[in-house]
Amino acid sequence: MRNQTRHIAVALLCLALATAGCVSANKNTAATAVAPAPTYQPMLDGELAGHQQIAALTLDLARRNILPPGPDVTLAKDAFVRLPPAPQGFRETGSAVSGAAQPGDGLYSLEMVRTFEDGYGRRSAVLDLAVYTLYKPDGRADKARAEALRADYVTAMRGSSGETRAEIGQAVADYQRKAGLLPDGVLGPQTAASLAASTNIQEFQALTSTPLYTASPEIEFHLLDESYGRNAPATYLNGYGSLLAVRQQAVQPEQYAATVKKGGQYLALVYFKDLPAPGTLIQMAFSSSAGSPGSRSDSQSPVMYAEGTDWPVIVTPVTLKNTSGSLYAHVLVNGRINGSIKLK
Repeated sequence: MRNQTRHIAVALLCLALATAGCVSANKNTAATAVAPAPTYQPMLDGELAGHQQIAALTLDLARRNILPPGPDVTLAKDAFVRLPPAPQGFRETGSAVSGAAQPGDGLYSLEMVRTFEDGYGRRSAVLDLAVYTLYKPDGRADKARAEALRADYVTAMRGSSGETRAEIGQAVADYQRKAGLLPDGVLGPQTAASLAASTNIQEFQALTSTPLYTASPEIEFHLLDESYGRNAPATYLNGYGSLLAVRQQAVQPEQYAATVKKGGQYLALVYFKDLPAPGTLIQMAFSSSAGSPGSRSDSQSPVMYAEGTDWPVIVTPVTLKNTSGSLYAHVLVNGRINGSIKLK
């Protein structure tokens, strides 16, 4: 907890200095201060302004249930906050600022894309959005803000690495030069009062998140003798929980042609690595052409969703026959071929 407090203090102090134009916005000091969050890389033209860095950091902190502590960064009384946690078993693998705007009425917005992945290699992504205003408080609030900056400075300098202390000292000295103060690199009462008086308060109106979906999700295909599913459905037809067992018993790709020649009853299983959007139409089809699923009347097979998971795993019964020509299995997403697997 002590380290987390120091990390937050470092971040807030650096961002206050960034707002005053004394920390380069393309540095990752503020982002990496809140370990172990992935470092975000700005995806905008030019550098991020100080208030945009603060918005990005605020989204990082809010995802850890650390809401803006104030006094320079606050939540509006009627702020809308909805940042659902990562899906169970998933870890955050990256984040990037994807857009920033000033929509009007004194509002600013910043968007961040976050990606998550689990041990199966499944991926999901969300778009986080921060909406905020900037305003200059009256002079009576500056004293409290100066005291808060001093407290952040003391906390940040206590126990930080020599490199971090040097960076903070340099940023403070840069501000002091701009403000006409003695550039000793120490954030004393006079410097804190000047910094508080020269920066705005950033008040967040909304911190929200929206799922992102891909139109062409990656898939993993397996062909399994139907007897495994019939005799042990809990082992082989239990969604992603069955993936390891299916991998062990599935027909290997180099044996597809021989399996088709032998013929028999099989299950075609499709595991989605990317989460399709709700309502996505998913179908399986078998045809002799790599680029065409064939006619609907003779190539579409009934599709079952595997039990035990909300993540799509498609199970399609298929009868293999030793016919002349090629044979392809197609995965259709909203009527378009998303992936084709050559069986023969």
